[in-house]
Amino acid sequence: ILMPIGYPKIKRIVELAVDMINGNEIASIQLNSSKLAASFHIASLYSPYDNFHKACHAMNDGIIAIIGPLVSSATIGAQFACSTLNIPQIAPIASDPILANNPSYNYLLRMLPVSTVESLAIASFIEYYGWTKVAMLASNTDFGINVLSKFREIASKKSWRILASELFNIDQAGNLKDVETNLLRIKKSGARIVILNCLMPQALVIFDHARTMNMMDSGWGWITVDAIASETSNLPSNLNGLIGLSYHSSYGQLYQNVAARYFQRYNETIESLYLQYFDSVLAVTYGIQEMLRKRKQVNPVKLACDQFNPVPWQQGHEIFQSIKE
Repeated sequence: ILMPIGYPKIKRIVELAVDMINGNEIASIQLNSSKLAASFHIASLYSPYDNFHKACHAMNDGIIAIIGPLVSSATIGAQFACSTLNIPQIAPIASDPILANNPSYNYLLRMLPVSTVESLAIASFIEYYGWTKVAMLASNTDFGINVLSKFREIASKKSWRILASELFNIDQAGNLKDVETNLLRIKKSGARIVILNCLMPQALVIFDHARTMNMMDSGWGWITVDAIASETSNLPSNLNGLIGLSYHSSYGQLYQNVAARYFQRYNETIESLYLQYFDSVLAVTYGIQEMLRKRKQVNPVKLACDQFNPVPWQQGHEIFQSIKE
């Protein structure tokens, strides 16, 4: 599992999934005498190279698949290693359109639709209420920029005015740089509807600053995307005028049991963002089960992707096809 620091729920939900599978608690999964195990590798959220390096390190241990990372640029970094050595990679959250049907990423399976869907949803919401002037605030990352790119096109066609379009910078440690200046420019622009696109830790900092600047008072409206809206338990209860748009989750037959087991173990609720990781573990497991059903043993080997002419995993392609099926 490739994951950034500061997201403990990723590790918790993956460990729960592994325990439930190994404990034969999921009726549709029977691995016979085989057991599932997960190793966790911390990688920078904003460094494709670090995710490439950590993916290589994981392959040295002998793995069947990689789940993660969290955002698209990091996912692409890891995919360079995965596609080179035929290691299946499951992306629970990454939704950059560049990842869709790209022959360069031939060992990548996405769990969410591309981010242009979010732009369409935001535009429909704004059109419904008859708003014609908005501001946009996003992290200066591929995730922050690409989600709203389609919205810009729609706004132009409908003659909506984007009074301010602000990108805030983030350092390698995840700290926001001078976001107060971005917020001040939005306030001075005259906009009162703000579209915010970033991850939850950054959103919490922005809301704190916005509150002190009276930008969350009556007359203001904030629209957030799925990365924020899907983690509602982390939001303060006094955020007036906040609207969250998230992907519709049609909970499957395992949801009630998984949610209850998670709460029992960790005394906290689990959001749909992290359930994507549970589903990713299931996808890999069903792929292994299909291989076993065909009487084919899955034999992960230790691979080295940081050497000259690395040797790909011979079973990798067949395993990846089984996962996709």
